[in-house]
Amino acid sequence: MNVEYMGKQIVVTQKYRDLTQDGLSRISKIVNGTSNAKAKVTLAVDKHRKIADVAVTFGAYSMVANGEAAEMSMALRGALDKIEQQAIRQKDKWSTGRRHPRPEAAAASESSEASA
Repeated sequence: MNVEYMGKQIVVTQKYRDLTQDGLSRISKIVNGTSNAKAKVTLAVDKHRKIADVAVTFGAYSMVANGEAAEMSMALRGALDKIEQQAIRQKDKWSTGRRHPRPEAAAASESSEASA
């Protein structure tokens, strides 16, 4: 996964990079290790708030989340947890969409068979 880091009013340290890599590795396992995935991580400081924005793009899908806390590591974990939840929801949509046909399509095919 290609990861781009950007810091606004803060230096992106190795600690934050490691924390991000751990979270993104969990997400990549959920989406079956898509190799063309890209992630953009923006860390910002605004007075007493620490803000982490994470955007992950793979294929035609993109997920965006932001976290805000008093500590940067907590903000980053919060954003990564939100992305992970989005990835789980997206994977559920894929699996149910493939296994179960739409009710309208099934009814239409039955009516065309009956008329023939």
